[in-house]
Amino acid sequence: MNLSTLIDIIKRKKRAYSAVFFCEKVADGLTEDGAVVVADFMEFCEPYSTSQVLDKAGQTDIYGTGVKEGKRLAFLHLTKQLNLEDADIIQITNKLQNIGG
Repeated sequence: MNLSTLIDIIKRKKRAYSAVFFCEKVADGLTEDGAVVVADFMEFCEPYSTSQVLDKAGQTDIYGTGVKEGKRLAFLHLTKQLNLEDADIIQITNKLQNIGG
């Protein structure tokens, strides 16, 4: 695969993420459904907590840690594709909590 093809693929993915999550009719960017999905990912993936999981003996559980780190990376990938900063994510979460999301 040449560089031009790779760049086209990356641009297509960016457009797809934007088409799914953003709407020009919404003033602050994300659609309401997009905000719900981002907030749900944040709750499920726990990106701001440690990925380390300890077993009963207090040793690092490499499998549990790997699962948590994978979830964290999935969330970070989503927010990177959507160009969301931490402040945006906090604002989305607060807004959904205020409306009972």
